[in-house]
Amino acid sequence: MRSAARELGMPQPVITRSIQELERELGVQLFERSISGIVLTPIAEKILRRAKVMETELERTLEEVEQYKGKDSGTLTVGLSSGAHVAILPKVLAPFRKQYPKVRIKVIEGLFPALEADVRDGIIEIYVGPVPREQRAADLIVEHLFENQRIIVGRFDHPLAGATSIHELKDAEWVTTPVMIDSESEVNAIFVAAGMPPPTIVAQATSGLSILSMVASSDLLAPLPQLWSEFIARTQLLCAIPLVQTSFSPPICVARQSRLHLPPPAQFFYDLVHRVGANHARTLARPAIYEPARKPSSALSDNKAA
Repeated sequence: MRSAARELGMPQPVITRSIQELERELGVQLFERSISGIVLTPIAEKILRRAKVMETELERTLEEVEQYKGKDSGTLTVGLSSGAHVAILPKVLAPFRKQYPKVRIKVIEGLFPALEADVRDGIIEIYVGPVPREQRAADLIVEHLFENQRIIVGRFDHPLAGATSIHELKDAEWVTTPVMIDSESEVNAIFVAAGMPPPTIVAQATSGLSILSMVASSDLLAPLPQLWSEFIARTQLLCAIPLVQTSFSPPICVARQSRLHLPPPAQFFYDLVHRVGANHARTLARPAIYEPARKPSSALSDNKAA
């Protein structure tokens, strides 16, 4: 309570009295008190989430008024999967900044299971990435952008870099990403299709940086969306293992709250994502071409060592 009072610049008794009045008005207990401090009750957690949604909506309303007056300012909050980060955001960012140079973009990396609540509540205005079918509902608008195949990646000089069959990877260790409810099925499906026992999964990554760090510095392999192909070829930190077998990754979608009215900057970003997605759909429809691994440049080698 003392910390809250200092943060708000108010006397502690005023805060205590306000909480008591709110509890009396609602007829519920908002805090559980103990010798170690206070915590929110389950009903208070729900009230807090709704309060954050209302605060967000108020901020957006004021921003939209300013935009109506010709002042292109405010904040756009988007959620992106790691694949959308490396393949879609770079192509959307420049035209968006040109059109709305004063609008701040708040980017949250994550997969839909982790960001679902914020998307449903409209705190995240637009999400781009795989959306599991079991998590789609009437309160969401989920639009399909393109199908996406999965590629297998390892560090640039991985001893299995030249493997062409999944059978050659039977002794490899893996890191997965929780795209689906059962994240291990991302790797297991590849082995099951080949009539092989499940692989050894030793880690799970929830961000692109985690994947890069673990795979580039170890012998771990990872299944990634084909969206990563251009990034892998450009950085030369990882390599795509040219397997003959292919496996489909969950399709890339764009999702938003169905009741949320997108202000002009958000609508423009939404349209750009659709445009980039259409271009990717045409590109990914072509057969994948794997080039022989080349030795990284000295600068990249130094960066990797650092």
